[in-house]
Amino acid sequence: HWTIAYVLPGTPAEAAGLREGDRIVAIEGEQVHAWPPDRTRDFVASRDSVRLVVRDDAGEREVVCGIAVLVP
Repeated sequence: HWTIAYVLPGTPAEAAGLREGDRIVAIEGEQVHAWPPDRTRDFVASRDSVRLVVRDDAGEREVVCGIAVLVP
């Protein structure tokens, strides 16, 4: 899984309710342990939003997160 280290204020991640320490376990229904970093980068860059399953101490939840380009 991938762990969220920081959520920038005012970003789609914050609006989707993602929090520091959340662990992303699936992207668009596929477990992320099977995704190499370059596939994740290319997939996310090609979309306006992604459906994530995230896990925290309270359990799992699904969120839809918009994609923002922060650095051109």
